[in-house]
Amino acid sequence: MLRSFKNSKPDADKYVKAFAAQISPSLPVRFLEWILNKREGFYEDKNGLWYSLFAEESGLSVKQMADMKELRKSRAKTEFNKEELMKQLTSHLKAQCAHQEKMLDKISKIFKPAQLAKFILWIRKHGEVCIKIR
Repeated sequence: MLRSFKNSKPDADKYVKAFAAQISPSLPVRFLEWILNKREGFYEDKNGLWYSLFAEESGLSVKQMADMKELRKSRAKTEFNKEELMKQLTSHLKAQCAHQEKMLDKISKIFKPAQLAKFILWIRKHGEVCIKIR
């Protein structure tokens, strides 16, 4: 029964991957970061992507084009480093899982098997309500 209870702990890798998918910048944001990070000449070329996309394709006015170019000043100062964030998060979740494992091992040494089974069943039945009440 304790094994079953232990096995119900969260799968850190699964949650980290799901979290990564949620925090990754969207394609429009990634594209804007890319296009706003070009050298000055990129924005002046009438035959280039900047002019083609924003003036011709999207129909922006000269003022709107200037406003778009101003976004270069407000882009993120720190690069989004998903790999580093994921590494830190994975490390933290693994440490939490190890802590949970230790706590469960400790109570399994204190309780007799029948007591532990009763305790775990009680937690499954009433634990969430108790935690919500605080």
